[in-house]
Amino acid sequence: MVFRCLTLFLIILPFAAPAQTVAPRALMGLSAPTQGDTPTLRATNFLKTRPDLAIDVATLIPVKVTRFGAERVVHFQQTAQGLPVEDRVVAVHLDKVGNVRSVQSDYVPISLKKGQADIGESAARVAAAARMSGAPTGKVLKVVLAPSPNLSAVAYRVAVAKIPLVQHFYVYVAATDGHILMVRSAGKDMPREVTP
Repeated sequence: MVFRCLTLFLIILPFAAPAQTVAPRALMGLSAPTQGDTPTLRATNFLKTRPDLAIDVATLIPVKVTRFGAERVVHFQQTAQGLPVEDRVVAVHLDKVGNVRSVQSDYVPISLKKGQADIGESAARVAAAARMSGAPTGKVLKVVLAPSPNLSAVAYRVAVAKIPLVQHFYVYVAATDGHILMVRSAGKDMPREVTP
């Protein structure tokens, strides 16, 4: 029995994925002084001084600053090749004097091939409508899907109304060949359907 387990371990071992450098999900209990005139500048400068966080600040775009009394939370959107990365954000929490209290991160390293074929927005609308039997609504947005550090793709996010005013979905269509990568409810807390 031990011999079989050892043999199985030795067969699987060479196929193990290499370790990735990924930003920590959260750092709490900080009291790090920062420099800058605005909460966004303070948060940006803090991230620049922390290479151990494995966050490339050049790929972040500040999207909003929320207020909790005298404290602020600066929210950044991760980007890749100038496109927003879906569901990948970094939030820096500043106390009332501007010191960093915590960092929450969904940041992942991303590598995309440049110069790939692109089906275009109209073909993405057609593919999304065919998949959902509904009418595409609103603006089509080109994004990057990155469910893990080793898996990322450029896609068109097409909003589809299956039942107007009731059922709205986002259909993610691969920008390279038009196949459906994922479908999810347009509601924030709804489960996703991942399609092969």
